[in-house]
Amino acid sequence: MLAEIRRTQKHILSRLFPTPNVFWRETIKDGIDGFLRLYRPRFDAREIHITADYPVLAGRPRLYGAEFILQYLQCISSENRLLNAFDPAAVDRLLSRASRSYAETPVNLAEPVLLTALALTILGRSPMSLDLSGADLRALRGLFLSMTPDGLRRRLSWALMSFAGKAGISGTPLQYALFSITRLSDSVASAAREDVLGALFPCRME
Repeated sequence: MLAEIRRTQKHILSRLFPTPNVFWRETIKDGIDGFLRLYRPRFDAREIHITADYPVLAGRPRLYGAEFILQYLQCISSENRLLNAFDPAAVDRLLSRASRSYAETPVNLAEPVLLTALALTILGRSPMSLDLSGADLRALRGLFLSMTPDGLRRRLSWALMSFAGKAGISGTPLQYALFSITRLSDSVASAAREDVLGALFPCRME
C-alpha cells in the first residue's frame, strides 16, 4: 500500500494542475512526503501524521493510516484529471470570482469548475469557457426550480456525460464525478430555492 501511495503521488505530480492555491501542491507533495517519512505501521498503523488540509470533493475518507492516505490521493488524482481538462487561466478567473483569497484558502478547486461546466452544458454553451453571467444564473434558477430532485440529478448527470465526452474524461475520474452528483444536486436545489446560486456558480459581474 505504501508503494501504491508513492506511485499515485508521483503520477499526480507529473501532471499536476497549475494553480496558485498553496494547499493544493503543499498537500500533495509536502504533506504526503511527511506521511511517508513518519508512518510506522508496526507501531500505530492508524496514524496519518498530517492534517490533509486540501478538502476533496468526495469528502474526507472515513479510514485510517495508509488506507486513508491512498483513498485521499486517489480522490485528488481524479480531481487533478478533471482540472487538467481546462485552461488554468480560465480556472483561476473562475475561482477568483468565488474568492479573491482562494490562493491562500483551503478550498476544493474542482467543485466550482465542475458545476460551472455542467451549467454551461445545460445552457447549450461550451463548458470549457467557464464563463457564466448573471443572466445565465437567472435562467438556471428558473430551470432548476422547475425540476424535481430526481429530475435535477438526471439533468446534471446528463450534462456530466456530455461534458466528459467532449473533454475526453472517462474511467475513474468520470466515476468519481458521477459519485458526487447526488450531493452536488442537493446543494444546487437548495441554492436555487434560497436564490444564492452565485455561491456555487461564480459568475462575472454585469
